[in-house]
Amino acid sequence: MSYKYKKNKKLIIYELNELPPRLLFFYSKLKPKSSIAKLISQGMFLETITHDSGELHPWTTWPTVHRGIGREIHGINFLNQPLDHLVNYPPVWEILQNNNITTGVFGSLHSYIDKFSSENISFRLPDTFAKDAKASHKGLRLFQEFNLQLTQQNKATQRSIGITQLKQLFILILKRELSIGPPLETIKHLIKEFFDSKYKPRRPLLQASFTFDIYKKYLVKYQPEFSTFFTNHLASMMHRYWKYLFPGDQLVDISRFQSKSIIKAMDIADRQIADLLSIGKKYGYQLWIISSMGQEEINRGDYIPEICILDFNPILKILDLDEDKYEMLPAMQPDICIKAKDKISLQKLIDKLNFLCDSDNQPILNLRYKPIGNTVNLFINNNKAIPKYKEIIYKGKKYHISDLSIELISRDIGTGYHVPNGVLLSDYPIISNKAPFDVNQILDTRKILPLILDFYKLNKSNYML
Repeated sequence: MSYKYKKNKKLIIYELNELPPRLLFFYSKLKPKSSIAKLISQGMFLETITHDSGELHPWTTWPTVHRGIGREIHGINFLNQPLDHLVNYPPVWEILQNNNITTGVFGSLHSYIDKFSSENISFRLPDTFAKDAKASHKGLRLFQEFNLQLTQQNKATQRSIGITQLKQLFILILKRELSIGPPLETIKHLIKEFFDSKYKPRRPLLQASFTFDIYKKYLVKYQPEFSTFFTNHLASMMHRYWKYLFPGDQLVDISRFQSKSIIKAMDIADRQIADLLSIGKKYGYQLWIISSMGQEEINRGDYIPEICILDFNPILKILDLDEDKYEMLPAMQPDICIKAKDKISLQKLIDKLNFLCDSDNQPILNLRYKPIGNTVNLFINNNKAIPKYKEIIYKGKKYHISDLSIELISRDIGTGYHVPNGVLLSDYPIISNKAPFDVNQILDTRKILPLILDFYKLNKSNYML
């Protein structure tokens, strides 16, 4: 495989969420004939670092990459946060669209828009936490309906695939939006789950196959000058099984299945990267593989079953609040995102949540960040009282959690968690002689956007590094 390209103006960015340098090099040594190993030896590798303050999350570190500014400026703290305040700091795809460069964005975080009117949008599929299924094409909207239902239905734990999802899947195949490969892979996996439940935590790997199958189709059909593809399948495996692949100081009973789950996720990424390299060679694309941060070992101590709020309306009812004035938006467990109709309704909710507690008088929901507009992000507190007594108290009155559409879930204890260091891997030299850093330095993720603009010979704004 050769990675020498003629200089061109077409770029694919494969957003492999939370891939750390340690795993990248571990995998390349384990599988020296992989596409990743060949890229490392024949392309260009840069270690990256995010300087974002506070607890690191993908929904905060990816905007730093996309907008070229840190968290202290973009202020993005949660999924579905209103972004009106960032009109002067647009994401990379908007900058390129405004410079008449066609874009195809597929699943990148915070890529939702209400209208798809730009003539420079070749295709757009927002992320799997979008508030609705709007997308640039009818086929993508059909897929997003399926995609969002899978994400929300399997939030935090794996549940059965329902009749509705199977019907949607059948329609996608009939309309030739989806090839037969991913559904067959799903059937094979579900059979394994039926006979051995340990396969259930690997279900997120299936979603990566579905999304990439459709992405390839749209990429080849429309061939935008710039495109992104986001996948979270590797991050989910690292969170669960890091210690089984890299035991470190943690004493564990090494399980072949668990230790191989991360490698299986890397295998999927490697096959997708191989496909993109082939597409790039045929249609003149360069390929960059980027993570906005990485993961490393964490020891969380004893595991306590988690509270999962399936529906917020029963809580609104006991708080004596009008359900019509609130909407529960998609978020990642253990966060929930609530949009109120107005500021008065929002403040009423915040005030009353102070009286919602467990049997030890500890609050159930905390205000993690200041509200943005009429939207607030709440953090579900984990404690021993609710698993023990299975009740919630509001102003002295007790409610069983089942009456509030709350359930307790148990999942693999997290053994990997976010760290600042990530990767940028390319099939072509990225850095020019004029760049303000060299290959031996760790690249600040705020500098990735300027590198993309350099690629297209566009001027940087004054706020960019």
